[in-house]
Parts: sequence; structure tokens; C-alpha cells
Amino acid sequence: QTTRILVHPNRMIEPLEQKFDYIQGQLSSNFERYLDHKDKSLHGLSGRLQTPRAVIDKASLSLHNITSRIAGAKDRILPPQDDRLKSLSRMLETLSYKNILDRGFAVLRDDQGVILDQTAKISVAKKIDITVKDGSFILKNGV
Repeated sequence: QTTRILVHPNRMIEPLEQKFDYIQGQLSSNFERYLDHKDKSLHGLSGRLQTPRAVIDKASLSLHNITSRIAGAKDRILPPQDDRLKSLSRMLETLSYKNILDRGFAVLRDDQGVILDQTAKISVAKKIDITVKDGSFILKNGV
């Protein structure tokens, strides 16, 4: 009678074996899907990789384009600036006090280097530095 109550050990193990087989199949299937996904990702990434030569060629072309643009900008910008610089240089030369000295004028400064442009300043200066066309000399003022 006791044998009827006790289940045969194989009958106890069978459901567990089935469950184990099912879980093992799921795990295997999931692992294969995971590997397929990673394989596709890897192929996608490798398709975007460029050879070093392609990277260098692309950078070289970009550098060539930038160099051409800089050269064009230089040709557009420099000539007007050069003309402006020449014009300002001529104006500076024209307005230079040295050209005025060439026409017979003189520059008078006190001993501090301040230009004496009024007779009142000349009369109180102790020393007067006079600059003319060919040089300068100091005059002691008898105040």
C-alpha cells in the first residue's frame, strides 16, 4: 500500500526536467538573439569606419579648400588696405612738423619739452629748445 502513496521518483523529476529543458531553450534562444543583435551592431559600425587614407584625403581636401579661401580673402582685403595705408602715410608726411620746418618755421619747447605756442609761455620759460630745419639749439631766456 505504501507504494501507491509514494510517487515513482521518475514522475517527480519529469516536470522538473521539462521545466529545465524549457528554460535552457529560452536561455539559448535569448543568447542567440543577443549575439545576432551585437553582430548587426558591429557590422553597422564597421561599415562607417574609414581607412586612414580616406581620412587623410578628406582632411587634405578640406585644408586645400580653406587655403584657397584664405588666398581669395587676402586678394580682396589687402589691396584696399594697402592703398589706405599709403594714403595715410602721405597725409602723415604732409602734416609732419618736419615738412613745416623745411618751409622756414621753428618749434619752440621749454625745458620740460612742452611746446611754447604763446608769447606769454615764451617769456616765462627759463630755457627754450629751438628746433629748425637742420637741427636744434637751446637758448637761455633772460627772464
